Amino acid sequence: MQLAEPLPFRTATWQGLLSLILLVFACMVLSQFIAFFILKVAYGLPLEELEYMVSAPAQWGNAHQARSVLLFLQIMTAAGGFFGGSFLYWYGVERLQRKHWCADDAANQSMHWALVALLLIVLLPTISFLEYWNHRLPMGEWAVQKEQELATLTKLLVGFEGPGQSLMGFLAIILLPAVGEELLFRGVLQNRLLAWLRNPHVAIWTAAFVFSVVHFQFLGLLPRWILGALLGYIYYWSGNLLLAMWGHFVNNGVALLLMRFQQRFFPELAPDAVQHVHWGVLLLSLVATGVTLYWFVAVTLPLREKRTSKRDF
Repeated sequence: MQLAEPLPFRTATWQGLLSLILLVFACMVLSQFIAFFILKVAYGLPLEELEYMVSAPAQWGNAHQARSVLLFLQIMTAAGGFFGGSFLYWYGVERLQRKHWCADDAANQSMHWALVALLLIVLLPTISFLEYWNHRLPMGEWAVQKEQELATLTKLLVGFEGPGQSLMGFLAIILLPAVGEELLFRGVLQNRLLAWLRNPHVAIWTAAFVFSVVHFQFLGLLPRWILGALLGYIYYWSGNLLLAMWGHFVNNGVALLLMRFQQRFFPELAPDAVQHVHWGVLLLSLVATGVTLYWFVAVTLPLREKRTSKRDF
């Protein structure tokens, strides 16, 4: 089904949004409880020590152990909260189906997948410019301190050691957030807002803003908002949530590769360091992004018209 056509939700708007929030929160709490139980058995540590490790991983004596614990918690939280909450709401509360997320003829369009990957790559200098500009906005001391804590945590998380942690890092940082966050923010929240507001642009930008805010990284609020809106339009134009997931996956993967490259070759740089983007590079990025976006819309238009003609018939 095309996203421009609001979905047949069973609940009223406020009931649906409240149900969604409660389900996601409950699934996150339950998944974290299960995760702590598994970690307690696996490591033989008291619950108090595990809680201290999670709250202050930089102070924990064993960085390898702290990284494994945090990555496992992220995996469980994403699987429980994003997947569990989204699926329970979609199938249990609203009784919707898979076809409302992905058009039947959308998944096999290889050109779409290539263009989405290209789009996220050529957009990188623009995102870097927005991040550089966002870092220079006046922020409260609490926001700066929070960013420093998150930067320290990020540096710890991406310092994978061995194939086991590399696999956990791939799941926790690249795959599960890409799939789970798109399920929740684009698949559920954006569709829910569209059915309420009847304006796809307001729904896309509102869902993207919520997506950016809940990361609690305010020095990256603007670039993440723009990225979320782009993923929302990819879903809106294609009718295929898998393409938004793929774009999110590419973005996360490239970001992780760049962080690993910085750690290996430029360890003196801070994890949250942002570099100024030359205006020529920014202009080239904007032009390439515009051309790729126009190309993507052009190749998705025939499929959208075909679906519309089938429904009219």
